[in-house]
Amino acid sequence: MNGGHPHPAPLWQKGLPSLVIAFFLAGFPLLLADGGLGYLLDIRAQNRERAVFRELEDRLQRLLALRNPDHVLRRTLRRLGGLADRDRDPIGRAGRLANALVRKYPRLFTITVFDAAGRQRFQVGGRESRRVGERLLALLKEYQAGRRGMQAIIQPVFAEYLGCGSLQNRVRRVLVSDWALISPTRRKNWFFQHWGKGFTLFAQVHREGFSPTLGVEWALRRPSPGPDRLDLIDAERLHLRTPQDPETDRTVLTVMARLLREPLAHFAGHARLWVTAAVTPQFHLLISRPFDPAHDFADTRGPFRGAALILFLAAWAVAWWWLVATPPPWVSLRWKLLALFLLTAGLPLAILACLLAAWLREREELATFRAEAEAHQVLETLEDRFPQVRRYLENRFQRVLAAANLRSPTGRTRLLDSLAGFIASTYSRGARLLGTASQDLQITPSGLERTPRGDLTTRLLHTILNHIRGENRKEDQMLRMQLGVGVEQAIGTSFDTMIDHLTEQEGRLSPISFGTVEGWIVFRTLTDPRGEPDYLVAMQWNLDNLETLFLDRFLPRKPLDDGTRLLAIGWEVVGRAPTATHGSPSPQEHLSQAGGTGSPDSPPQPFQRFYRVYPRYRLSPRFQRFFRGVAIRQRPMTRTLDWNGQPHLVAARPGEAIPSYGLFALKPLAPLYREIEDMKWRAGVFALLSLGFTSLLGLFLARRFLGPVGDIARAVGAVQFERYSHRIPPQDPDELGDLAVLFNRMAESLGEVSVARSVQEDLLPQEALQVGTVAVFGRSRPATDLGGDYFDYLARPDGRVLVVHGDVTGHGVPSALGMAIAKGVFNLLGNGEAAPMDVLAGINGVMLRTLRRKRAMTLALLAIDGATGEALLLNGGNPYPIRLPHGGKPAFLTSRGQMIGMSARLRVTPETFRLEQGDRLIFYSDGLVESLEGLARPGTAAIAAGGATAGTALPTGMTRDGNDARHGGRHEAPVSRPAKGPPGTGGSPGTDHGPTPPEAAPASAYDTFLDFVANLPDLPLQSFVQALLERHPALAAGGEQPDDFTVVVVERVAPLLAPDREKTVS
Repeated sequence: MNGGHPHPAPLWQKGLPSLVIAFFLAGFPLLLADGGLGYLLDIRAQNRERAVFRELEDRLQRLLALRNPDHVLRRTLRRLGGLADRDRDPIGRAGRLANALVRKYPRLFTITVFDAAGRQRFQVGGRESRRVGERLLALLKEYQAGRRGMQAIIQPVFAEYLGCGSLQNRVRRVLVSDWALISPTRRKNWFFQHWGKGFTLFAQVHREGFSPTLGVEWALRRPSPGPDRLDLIDAERLHLRTPQDPETDRTVLTVMARLLREPLAHFAGHARLWVTAAVTPQFHLLISRPFDPAHDFADTRGPFRGAALILFLAAWAVAWWWLVATPPPWVSLRWKLLALFLLTAGLPLAILACLLAAWLREREELATFRAEAEAHQVLETLEDRFPQVRRYLENRFQRVLAAANLRSPTGRTRLLDSLAGFIASTYSRGARLLGTASQDLQITPSGLERTPRGDLTTRLLHTILNHIRGENRKEDQMLRMQLGVGVEQAIGTSFDTMIDHLTEQEGRLSPISFGTVEGWIVFRTLTDPRGEPDYLVAMQWNLDNLETLFLDRFLPRKPLDDGTRLLAIGWEVVGRAPTATHGSPSPQEHLSQAGGTGSPDSPPQPFQRFYRVYPRYRLSPRFQRFFRGVAIRQRPMTRTLDWNGQPHLVAARPGEAIPSYGLFALKPLAPLYREIEDMKWRAGVFALLSLGFTSLLGLFLARRFLGPVGDIARAVGAVQFERYSHRIPPQDPDELGDLAVLFNRMAESLGEVSVARSVQEDLLPQEALQVGTVAVFGRSRPATDLGGDYFDYLARPDGRVLVVHGDVTGHGVPSALGMAIAKGVFNLLGNGEAAPMDVLAGINGVMLRTLRRKRAMTLALLAIDGATGEALLLNGGNPYPIRLPHGGKPAFLTSRGQMIGMSARLRVTPETFRLEQGDRLIFYSDGLVESLEGLARPGTAAIAAGGATAGTALPTGMTRDGNDARHGGRHEAPVSRPAKGPPGTGGSPGTDHGPTPPEAAPASAYDTFLDFVANLPDLPLQSFVQALLERHPALAAGGEQPDDFTVVVVERVAPLLAPDREKTVS
């Protein structure tokens, strides 16, 4: 027979069982994780594709904003003025920049620069009247100063200079904004003004030199950041305006051809994402970015599968090694529990938590994207309803004229009344009634007027009426000769073609724009009994009127069903406060629901900038900043803002059908957040169920370890109640067994420490002492079982009382031993005839020789005459004592000195003073102050140990290095307090001599402690000491005591019956 250990099993016999164990513990969770990761990567690829499409669309919108001259030209001219302002020669710099701009873009700008005196210095790009320009500048200055009204500027000569025919509204735009649309003609369309430092700049911008592709081509000349490619394509000829690489150019043209054939704005192909938008009907922008979703799979799934394979093989190896080892190795119980919970519960739960978190994040992003898309869709749907305004006006106009009867005065009056009501309800500029048998009439919002035949609109309508009748009168020929060339330049067609087109549009609202006639017009002829056209009734609106009507009728005043609110805010400033002096900056813009500026003929009154808001709401400052961002960028934007205290998703887009306004949709996010919370709740329930199942399995396997843990818990409870005799029964030879042995030893040591604490308490005085007129009482409250705070007092044969108070560095037994040493030396020398300085020096010498600088001590010694109150203070690094005069305010006594036990040569500055009747002197440990740092009153200067932090004022008599400038006297600092100890002393225990850093203990903590002392009631001595400890703010706030609390109070009281005999007061 073979003896010894049994023969080990062959290695191959344990391979299959270990494989099964590794599969169930590691392989199966990893397979689940791989499947979940694939699903998440699919969602991430879809979200990333949507995000890239949104980024490309956003960039396209920024480029398309350059089509708008209000955006690109205004910004260019503002930059010109800003560059000139920053130059030492602003007029010369403005001239150079203006010349360069006009040379680069001919026929686009006419720029005039005036000096500070209002004289024209130069003009480029045109030949405008010098005298008129200077006169206009002078009137604008007077208007801004409040000395002129608007009527002074409404003069034909200024209208010709500005390029406007309808004066009042156009001039108002010039007065309230630096950029104003003046005229729809080919020249002098926009007027820009810049009031710079020492100069003024006028710029007239002409439409004939502007192309919608001008700003886009300028932006495309700059190199494209990142991998994006931008192309401007002529869609009619399928030609690239910005060719680059020939092979890539062919791909770009192929994609563009497909996007033109199919109604697509997005396209994914050729390993790129493509987005297109039309700059004009002829030119299209195409932007693309490389995109390969398989790249994410390769970068993420490949490393994950590699790591999963390594983890599975490692689990298999560990399981195999565990099964074949004979005997099984000793493994720490900690690792047993950790491996058990990680493999049975931790690993699956961690994988599940990661999958759930990623799924929730992707779903949250998808829900947010859907909410943004819905908000923008609401705005698009709202704007698509703008044509309904035209149909509404046409139908209303037909109904008004359906019952018209002009053959009787009553019918004519009824028609005029109906037209007046129609004008008031549709914000029309007015109606005209034209005919040959009666005088022409014009109905305006202000009433009925006679229309002069020289009015251009009236002449045009008469020409249309004559054209319908088949007549060709002399007035029509004169109008054709007068406006023929201008009409061809403005709308690109002949005058007769325009009249034919307008005639065909009878009864329909049609746009019209030439000369000073601009807006929308609808007309209808009324026939006589013979069926011949006899009258023509026409109504006119401008774009502002149609926009106001659209917003009034179609913009919902109440939130939609899902809580979405719709707003429309006008870009154009309604009013602006005049500046006080020429050249001062314009006031800050404000949004408001009101903005009246008074009559245009009245002198200007100061008012803020206002914008039209429909419906009227008071908008928050954050919303105002968002609005200004949309106004500057002129592209769709999205932002999350608070509205009435609730988070809202704010979607904004510049109006296309209503270009004077921006549309805003405020979609409440509370439903979205509830949806996300609901998803999280369901995911949490699923996770909790999974956690419960795996936790039950883990707890079942770990049940056998709960018994020792319970024994240890019961032992801890016994120690909490100071039953140090309790012992843990013997355990198995593992960590729990070792812990039980160590715990029993610790309990024995704690019992010994408890006895030591009782002995230490007996070393401190327990009763008050009174000698003559001086009474002393102290108390100590240690933070741990053994503390390092020390105090003592005794009566000397010469009638003086010696009081000491100190703090040994650290806590525990070493500090307690240092305190005992100090106690012995003080009793030995203090009861003799040694001088106070010799007593302090003796303690210093013994501490230095015994502790060898491993421990130090702060110590303050007070020698006070029991009869006269004359006192000598020696402060060896202890916190400044507080003197509390009877009925007065407390103050610090700034006596300085070196810590005890640090050097054989003791350096302490004596300080003498006298305690008056009722005065108290308080010695305290640093723990009473340091515990107030978090409760310190704000705003107090941070001055620690005589030093001051940067930016704080030094107290009187104190220098920046912490030294007192008034040595040898009595120094009280009731305003600036030290943090630990006197300047130039050791500060807090454990530091060498020198000022304590301000960051160690802010002076505000000392201010709080001084206020606490001042606010204590005037109690008897012993009650006062107890109140100092028990009512301390750190303890009153419910916190734990962070350090030892020790207080000794010396008081000058009334003398006893036998003043030469000491008295002990219980």
